[in-house]
Amino acid sequence: MDCWIGTAKDKDLNIIIMGDFNELDKGMRNNKEYINVIEKYHYLDVHKILANNNTIYTWSNGITSLRIDYVFTNDNLMDELIDHEIIKEDLINSDHKLLTIKVRIRYEKEQKIGEIK
Repeated sequence: MDCWIGTAKDKDLNIIIMGDFNELDKGMRNNKEYINVIEKYHYLDVHKILANNNTIYTWSNGITSLRIDYVFTNDNLMDELIDHEIIKEDLINSDHKLLTIKVRIRYEKEQKIGEIK
């Protein structure tokens, strides 16, 4: 993962890294192997930023509730985020909540030199 994220960063690509990391964002009991790699490249925790650090849990077994699912992106794409949601969906048999984001996609049409629009 380190190599993949590093290559994307070197090429100035806008990427989204998301999923069930099974890692806590707080505390010392948990080895944050994946999150540490992602943060090394200065990718941002979408929910933490948009929720002003008032994060909510994404997984529960009915007794314990933890935040172990994440969406990360870089500064450029963070500026294009319209919305995010963490949804408890009863139609899906899962102990995880759904994480969603809405992203504005800008399309730049190539213009040839001397072309008149």
